[in-house]
Amino acid sequence: MTKPKRIGYVSETNPFEDRRAWSGSIFNLRRAIEKAGYEVTWIPYAMPRVEQLGLRAAYKLLFGRGATYIHCRYYNKRVAASIDRRLVDKADLLFFPGGAAIGHYLHTDKPIVYLSDATYQIMLDYYWCGVRPWAIREGNHIEQMGISASRINIRSSQWAADSTINDYHADPAHTYVLEFGANLEDGDVLPSLTYGGVN
Repeated sequence: MTKPKRIGYVSETNPFEDRRAWSGSIFNLRRAIEKAGYEVTWIPYAMPRVEQLGLRAAYKLLFGRGATYIHCRYYNKRVAASIDRRLVDKADLLFFPGGAAIGHYLHTDKPIVYLSDATYQIMLDYYWCGVRPWAIREGNHIEQMGISASRINIRSSQWAADSTINDYHADPAHTYVLEFGANLEDGDVLPSLTYGGVN
């Protein structure tokens, strides 16, 4: 099975420069992918800062202090529209460290790999509290879109992987556990990406 030669790394922050985003995981995952023999191209996305601040404030006001604006269709559509399609077209595979629902709105046939440390469902009343019912439905819908759009789902714990399978019906054969930490540099990331139908 031939490995994809170029991976489009879809991230709001620069995985080549930002060593702090997601506690360093964005940067170190990129390094691990390159060490496994892949070429990485950063595919950035963004929402204008003023619009982002307004959406955040309005979302919390309308749907509760624990409501997260990134888990709504409007946000994901807007940031998907900001992506340079030429970068998407040049990639063999798209890698999303979070935010894979954006991939749904790209309407691409490129295989998507979605890595996250949790799911929306298991964070409710654990980290996000006081979220109103409409926002919960919207958040679960967004999570489902991201998982369904992805050829492979990777989670940082069995807890999160079990939720991906049980709450969102991901294919167990294409759902993996990759613990975050020092192991990010040992070359174990990309072999998983070529297993289970990504080629």
